[in-house]
Amino acid sequence: MAGVIATGVLAGAVALPTARATASDSVEISALSVADIAAAMGSLEPGVAAALASQARDCKTPMAVLTLVRAPDAPVGPIRIRAGAYLSPPFQVGATPIRVAVPFPAAYSAGTGQFGVEGPHNGLNASLSPTWFSSGTGGAAVINVWWRTDQPCGR
Repeated sequence: MAGVIATGVLAGAVALPTARATASDSVEISALSVADIAAAMGSLEPGVAAALASQARDCKTPMAVLTLVRAPDAPVGPIRIRAGAYLSPPFQVGATPIRVAVPFPAAYSAGTGQFGVEGPHNGLNASLSPTWFSSGTGGAAVINVWWRTDQPCGR
């Protein structure tokens, strides 16, 4: 699938984590490492991918990385991730995990922000710490996130 950093198939059913964040929890996100930037370009909105990758490579504007997967019984459908003014291309998220890069939702130095999830997100899991899980059905969901400000560029 175009637009993903990497995909992975798990043997049998997808193993979903037991520690899950609720809608009101704040979860930790991680920075994309400099080594993964070239592969990440395919998961970014084409009109801004080159500029975002260049800024991330220079550690001017680090990017975050998420792995998305749906619960095995959840309907498959396209979702988009909003991070500040950025809106990702649509991702078809099913039972096979996909890894995507997005800009941090606020200035990196802020250490906190929100991602928006647009589209049918029922059963969606996002690899955050702890894992964020949506029991909603559609429309938009908000994920409150925080990050360490002392590790730009995934270092």
